[in-house]
Amino acid sequence: MPTGITPVYADPAPQAAGIRATPVYGTAPGGGLPIHEVYIGENEQKLLDTYGLGRGIRLLSILDCFLLILWVIVGGLFHLILLWGPVSGFVGSTQYKGTYIRVYMAYFVLRIIMDAAFVILGYYWYIISFFIDCWILHYVFVFLRLLQSCTHAEIEQLRDPQAAYTRARPYFIVF
Repeated sequence: MPTGITPVYADPAPQAAGIRATPVYGTAPGGGLPIHEVYIGENEQKLLDTYGLGRGIRLLSILDCFLLILWVIVGGLFHLILLWGPVSGFVGSTQYKGTYIRVYMAYFVLRIIMDAAFVILGYYWYIISFFIDCWILHYVFVFLRLLQSCTHAEIEQLRDPQAAYTRARPYFIVF
């Protein structure tokens, strides 16, 4: 930790145990540099991870929706049928609802099956899409598991834009 900066403790016990602190960005005057570090507990870290993965999945679903719309313009209306996947991913990651995230996972399972079928048919460049979709599906599954471990009150905290962890970590986890 830099000299002259005093850490802020959400819980004083970690300081005594020597647990590493999480930097708080955006608190320095005129910049995004960390001005102090905050020691957070295991539950707060779970909420930070859930919030960060939710933002990352939200970004991926917007990107996926944009790419599907481009495919509709270029390749035909078939891709319009698949818009239910990114829309459910966006709603699920915004509202932190597990049902929509499960639908988004089903969408990725369908995409993985389609990618595998294209690879079998000889379109070998789809193997890149296959591995990317498997990778995204893994992180959507991690998000769902974190979401299922949250209580109703914690989910309400995640939906609140003024919660402390949204100010403490303004960046998001993409993977």
